[in-house]
Amino acid sequence: MLGLCMASSAVAQNLPVASVSAGDAIAAAPINAIITAVNEAGWDSTDGGSSVFRAGTVAITTGNLVLDNSAATTGSIFMSGTRFLHNFGPSNTFLGAGAGNVSMTGSDNVAAGHQALMANTSGSQNAAIGTRALTANTTGVGNTAVGENALFSNTTGNTNTALGRDALRASTTGASNTATGDEALRFNTTGNNNTATGVDALRSNTSGSFNTAVGNNALTSNTTGSGNTAAAPPRS
Repeated sequence: MLGLCMASSAVAQNLPVASVSAGDAIAAAPINAIITAVNEAGWDSTDGGSSVFRAGTVAITTGNLVLDNSAATTGSIFMSGTRFLHNFGPSNTFLGAGAGNVSMTGSDNVAAGHQALMANTSGSQNAAIGTRALTANTTGVGNTAVGENALFSNTTGNTNTALGRDALRASTTGASNTATGDEALRFNTTGNNNTATGVDALRSNTSGSFNTAVGNNALTSNTTGSGNTAAAPPRS
């Protein structure tokens, strides 16, 4: 197998040519036709070591696709120019456009969703599932956010659990809160140890702590009060 390097327009292609012996004449036209076909549907090699597949489908029927562990400039999969899949940092996994980053020191994080855990620095053991879940987290540890904008504003708060769209969205430094339901504890900022179960439960709470609200709209107007327990009556 003889490898030929042929320049065509802006790219160079390394093309294997079979059954060529020393002294054989190689016509330019067939070789140029091969170069054209590869350029139109195939891999473009660049001087920087990257390749772009411009058309068609790549099928892996046996074996594996092997990547290095992610570093700042290697080991990631990009989509439309944005990092889409990587595992930068110890035992981290990130999936989604802009999820995670390649400068953090935090470990054992999982994020899936557009810009999930995007600002994380040293925060560890966080799980963010959903668009912009835990997007502002920097040093917070042990948080779980599932849902669009869940724990969106959290920066240093620890061990919070938010399940639902906009659950605990405004919380910044609050800790050990549990919000289950869309917009549960939506406006909490610094309150701690609250439990809200139900749509809009404790929605307006900002700094109140040790509250328990069960049911849709339970304690929805509470802002700074602490130590309250309320169960919304069932709908008739």
